[in-house]
Amino acid sequence: TVQLYSSNKDFTIWFPGNVFRFFLSSKKIKRCLVLLIVWGIFASFYLQTNTRDIQQPEIYNELLLKSKAKRLTKKCTQEASVWSQPNGITSHKYQNILQAEEILRFIIAKLDKINAPVTLMYGTALHEFRNGTDIPCLRPNYRDKDFDISVFPVHYEYIHTFQNEIMEKFGWKYL
Repeated sequence: TVQLYSSNKDFTIWFPGNVFRFFLSSKKIKRCLVLLIVWGIFASFYLQTNTRDIQQPEIYNELLLKSKAKRLTKKCTQEASVWSQPNGITSHKYQNILQAEEILRFIIAKLDKINAPVTLMYGTALHEFRNGTDIPCLRPNYRDKDFDISVFPVHYEYIHTFQNEIMEKFGWKYL
């Protein structure tokens, strides 16, 4: 066997509780801790009282709410969603992507009729967060191989009910 410490006394000196007690025994550290606690209490009290006293004019709040509502109610139209073919993408792939967008639009419209929520997932959401803030339309990453959305399991079953309609309307197989 290998002996790590020469005696039990060495072990107890460096036990974490003893190290903590050693640092707290220093008078300077105790003073610093007391000052930090007092400063923290003062700062929290100061912030609570001063932020409570700030009153925004009612007209400002009303204008702010209206501007937020306008931004949230913008809808993506067919004209706004069309944009030119990016460099480095073949016209065949570009046409496939445009048709995939139509299929996605069709699925979302069907789900909207029954008030089913749909959300972007994974890299699709990250790409849209980084690049799609200028207009209300989704801007897919044309170099990505898929487009990820998420629905509740109950609504996924509903998508299965119109798979034949997708195949007839768009000519794509439903996997």
